Amino acid sequence: MQPQEQQPSGDVVAATHASTPSDVVAARTWRSVGDLAARFRAAKPFPHVVIDGFLDDAFCRRIVEEFPAYDAERFRNEWGESGKAHHERIPQIGPAFAALHDTVRSPAFLGFMSRLSGIPDLLFDPEYFGGGTHENLHGMELDPHIDFNLHPASKLHRRLNFLLYLNDDWQDSWGGALELHTNPWLHPSQDEIVSVSPASNRCVIFETSDHSWHGFRRLDLPEDQRHRSRRSFALYLYTRERPDGPLIPHDITIYTDRPLPERIAPGRTLTDEDVRELQTLLARRDRKLEYLYGRAIDYAQPTLRGEPPRAVAVTIEPARADASASAAAASDVVHGQQAADEGVYAQRPAGWPRTRYDVLEDAVVGTMRRVRDLARDARDRVRARSGG
Repeated sequence: MQPQEQQPSGDVVAATHASTPSDVVAARTWRSVGDLAARFRAAKPFPHVVIDGFLDDAFCRRIVEEFPAYDAERFRNEWGESGKAHHERIPQIGPAFAALHDTVRSPAFLGFMSRLSGIPDLLFDPEYFGGGTHENLHGMELDPHIDFNLHPASKLHRRLNFLLYLNDDWQDSWGGALELHTNPWLHPSQDEIVSVSPASNRCVIFETSDHSWHGFRRLDLPEDQRHRSRRSFALYLYTRERPDGPLIPHDITIYTDRPLPERIAPGRTLTDEDVRELQTLLARRDRKLEYLYGRAIDYAQPTLRGEPPRAVAVTIEPARADASASAAAASDVVHGQQAADEGVYAQRPAGWPRTRYDVLEDAVVGTMRRVRDLARDARDRVRARSGG
């Protein structure tokens, strides 16, 4: 049976409001869409654009003043850490946020975003899954990651990230700048990074893909500024159809660890602060590995139920590859019987350089295979004892 076209559900729907309020988005922003589109397409390390003064100045002041108070119970990440507070019920925060909500769901705004990005038929998510208001305090950070690209409820395809910063008089020395990475699995000397300070009324729009790695460094506020926080509004836009080109559809966020701090070098005597930071980094790495192991266990469940193994395509795209190399490598993709035999295969064209991403993939796939084999052995032993 042919799958039916995915329709918008209650989780993600097309906008229905008639117009965009003229006092929300700045007039200069609307007028600049052609220039913004050219900058978006040309940007490195992946398509993005930074827009200062995105909102009308007076309206932005209303949003800043209406931003909800920090609530630590509003967020725990995949590793169980309390951190970034978030609110998804945007219209309920206050009248300014309700007006912002009406704007970003309007056909005019979605059309503007389509013209800017070149992605037609963008859809709005009224539940703000993973989005809404975000707030981080002193000492918090966000490791480089790529976002989920498949909505877990509607299975629509996430295509754009829209981040609006709301931090008055922010100083770069306080940390918290958004970092767009070429490839954080590479050696730091090869991972070229674009850094964007989270200044108030600055908007960053970027394409959601398997190489749109981003995060921010630890917030290090002076003692007399720790009443401040890093605040933003996040919106994600979707399409019914998946984008062209190689892509791994996934409904989880994929993180990588940062390199060791530059100060950790041969000859240094570790301080108490150094030890605490290393312990934190190691504990975070271990929680990520535990999470991946849990995913491998989930993958093994069909085997425990006696079902045939399922094929999971893993596409690895190098940080840089010219079109001719990509075309020449296309015929070298390994698939088919290997997938049926092993349950997992890697679409890795011959001659593409290996990175730490490949090493991690090998480790995860190896773990999945070992868990599958253990599950088969356990099932066979149960069957032998029961006479089946």
